Amino acid sequence: LVKHYLKLYEQAFLIYTLEKFSTNKLQKKGSSPKLMPRAPVFLNLFGLTDKGRKFELVVGLHLIQKYKEVYYWREGKYEVDFVIVHNKKIIGIEVKSGKKRDSRSIEKFQEQFKAKCLIVTLDNFEQIDELI
Repeated sequence: LVKHYLKLYEQAFLIYTLEKFSTNKLQKKGSSPKLMPRAPVFLNLFGLTDKGRKFELVVGLHLIQKYKEVYYWREGKYEVDFVIVHNKKIIGIEVKSGKKRDSRSIEKFQEQFKAKCLIVTLDNFEQIDELI
């Protein structure tokens, strides 16, 4: 029932749902999606009041508009904000808006999938497409 309503909200252009990135199809379909509001007016509904979450949403919306395959990845305590598959390459993208730059999750993702990985900050956001 919940998946049905999420699909309706997505069809009404209220949210995007991102699937989990996995090479295991069962794990991919059985995981909860990452929800992203499509319009800034919905930020407060999702509890997105801090600068970091807003910046992550801006990066995510840009990626969704620009690239066909956009996912997220989580395994235990490790999480990568966005994963894109572009030109048959897997690219992990971690979004950081503050000074703290913990890269353990991106290193774990890179090791597991032999992927190119990026850390997107306020300083390099404008060059994101060039970096990909």
